[in-house]
Amino acid sequence: MLVRDSKVYTVKSHAAFSISFRSGPEPTETWAGLWVNQNFTPLTKQDGKFLLPSEPGQYILVAGGKWSVGNCSYAAIINVVD
Repeated sequence: MLVRDSKVYTVKSHAAFSISFRSGPEPTETWAGLWVNQNFTPLTKQDGKFLLPSEPGQYILVAGGKWSVGNCSYAAIINVVD
């Protein structure tokens, strides 16, 4: 429901991304994963970047950060293409 009417972002398979926040202190932890069939699957983090799926298709991407004072998360629809 959260991303039902959201923009769909097209990304290449095997792409990688990093998470940064514009203001305030850096988070103590960042995380990302995919919602697939009502299950959350964490994405692999390598060299500070999260690796997107190699399999083409549409996914719900959830990413966020953790601070000592709380957490923040974002969700988006991604369309993975070859």
